Amino acid sequence: MDRVLADQRHAGHTKAQPQISHGDIKCENILVTAWNWVYLTDFASYKPTYLPLDDPADFSFFFDISGRRTCYIAPERFYTAGSETIKLKAKLDFHERDGKVTETMEVFSLGSVIAELFLEGAAMITLSQLFKYRSGELSIEAHLAAIDDAEIRALILRMVSLEPTERPTFDTLLHEYRGNVFPEHFYSFLHDYIGSMNELSTATIFNKPSPLLPVSAASEMPVMAETTSLPSDSDHRIEKIWTEYETIEPHFTEQGDNAELDGSRTTLKAPLQSEFEGTRMAGQQAALEDGIALIILSMVYANIRNCTFPSSKARALDVLLALSTRLTDEAKLDRLVPYVMDLIHDEAAIVRAAALRTLVQVKQTTTETDSSRNRQQQEQTAADEQMEKANRDLHTHILHRNRQQQLSRDRQQQKQTTTETDNNS
Repeated sequence: MDRVLADQRHAGHTKAQPQISHGDIKCENILVTAWNWVYLTDFASYKPTYLPLDDPADFSFFFDISGRRTCYIAPERFYTAGSETIKLKAKLDFHERDGKVTETMEVFSLGSVIAELFLEGAAMITLSQLFKYRSGELSIEAHLAAIDDAEIRALILRMVSLEPTERPTFDTLLHEYRGNVFPEHFYSFLHDYIGSMNELSTATIFNKPSPLLPVSAASEMPVMAETTSLPSDSDHRIEKIWTEYETIEPHFTEQGDNAELDGSRTTLKAPLQSEFEGTRMAGQQAALEDGIALIILSMVYANIRNCTFPSSKARALDVLLALSTRLTDEAKLDRLVPYVMDLIHDEAAIVRAAALRTLVQVKQTTTETDSSRNRQQQEQTAADEQMEKANRDLHTHILHRNRQQQLSRDRQQQKQTTTETDNNS
């Protein structure tokens, strides 16, 4: 989540540097790759800057194609019937813009997107609610109460402030929230490194790697690649991670210093055997929480399926094995093992052997076994069943009480009717 959030902020910051406005930042215009790199798309320079407050037709046509009525537009972009904006728009030609989308407007839109992200897909505000917010009849804080993180709530509240002058710039946000909302390693290493993965390769038939490629630790036999095949972008990314892993690993150590000092980490029974120096020592302790390694892991398994050469897949398995010492058991079982299992059925024998070796060693580093997970699931299921039974009993009790109350009222009404009949007679 933090990775996507930081990329969104960097996207807004990078867009703002050359003074290019987007005009329609919303969830539908933010794309996320398989390795959590964010792209801001569909720049809306053709859309109007200002919209009429009393006529939602323009909003529906330009900004609500999905029909969700979710509004990411800053309040100051709506004008009333008697404003000067009407006169200005009347003087403009059809192709001329009615004003410039400012950075504060973009900050409001991005704040709405971040709020929706942390509200699990629920819209922060709709068009009708925005009108109330604009007139001071609605408080945004009530809508953000479901967000547990106080820092995130404070960040969003600043970004969606009703007064444009109270909203910070993208550059200010990146500096003020460094180290709390945005982890330090996003600035020092991770963002630039993942960004370098998106650089287009220049492989051609003349400069492609030799078909006799280096081998993985899984085998001592060289891997022959198809001489007619060119390496894909995925091959280049895996090659880059494999080659530069020794420069990546120190950042894992920096992140895990506090966990190692308290002596609470779990000692593993068997060391790892990997191509990377230092992995054997790192494998003596299991990670308490996921960090940079989880993001590098997503980069690896997003590209491993599209590799052209078997040697690239074998190297990817080497990286996965090395990363396993930096991952929690849950991450290993849920995110790493399924991809290794898939490679056991690869057509190349070298890949199948490497996958089997990796799977065995990863299982040796896993302290949380399937039986313990099943036991936890059974305990959770039993607790859920008890809760459901308690709810049923409560529901039955309420129905019985309501029935008794209804019978009592019926008796009283019948008695009252009998008394009135006797009096009349």
